[in-house]
Amino acid sequence: MTEQIILGRRTESPSSVKTFKQCPRKYYYNYIEELPTRPSIHLVRGKMVHSVLENFYDQNTEDLSWETMEPQLLMTAQQLLIKEWKNNNIELARLRLTEEETVQYFEETLHMIVNWTIQKSHELQKYKDSGTVQEVFKTFTPRREQEYKSEKHGVRGFIDMIEETPQGVKIMDYKTNKSQDIEDHRLQLAIYALLYKEKHGKLPDKTGIYFLRGTPEHLEVNEELVQYAIRNLKEIHSKTKSNNYTDYPKQLSKLCNYCDYNEMCFKGKSVEQYKKDFKEKFDIVMKEEI
Repeated sequence: MTEQIILGRRTESPSSVKTFKQCPRKYYYNYIEELPTRPSIHLVRGKMVHSVLENFYDQNTEDLSWETMEPQLLMTAQQLLIKEWKNNNIELARLRLTEEETVQYFEETLHMIVNWTIQKSHELQKYKDSGTVQEVFKTFTPRREQEYKSEKHGVRGFIDMIEETPQGVKIMDYKTNKSQDIEDHRLQLAIYALLYKEKHGKLPDKTGIYFLRGTPEHLEVNEELVQYAIRNLKEIHSKTKSNNYTDYPKQLSKLCNYCDYNEMCFKGKSVEQYKKDFKEKFDIVMKEEI
């Protein structure tokens, strides 16, 4: 199994916790049976966007000036996206998108990258009296894709961005979805705050989401938020000890219509048949064949 067992329990992640709360049966299929999910432009795009924004801060800034910074950063971000798009040609081909759909999704993604880059540029401009572009850029360069683990609470996760500046410590995540309600991500952010506190012995000042279609949203971090994470993790661990699917009831909602495991829940398809159909449809090698 992919899920590591610590002290008789699985090591959860913000994604697995969210899946369980959405539907225990979906959690079972995904994290216990480890059934694959179908390729999605949203998943592929999300991976590309994360890569672009992670590599954004590694670019050479020697030629930047306060006057030319924004257009140069925009050019850099666009070039990074084009490179990622090309690097993911195989995954994009599996989606069988039309040429029109491919152009549409690329333009949407570019718009998100441009939106974020302009916001970052404006944020840096606020500090131009405190030093050169290079000095300010270095000060605001975050730690990226940091893995945090807690054996005590049986959870691990990758934090997209940790900003440590004179204004304090912010833990941030990227989201490409249309919904821009930070409350939808409160538990994920609470888990990140818990992980950060356990490792560093102090709370971050803020946590939040870079909604790439809009503007950033933040939550103030306090002990109440951390305890919220702990309560939810204890609940999940108490309910995921079994490997029997009957202990993971279906939770019906409108999301069932879009779930990868819909036919298993409502048409009686077996695990074996699901794997067979998945391989034939997407031509992806199953784990047991590797």
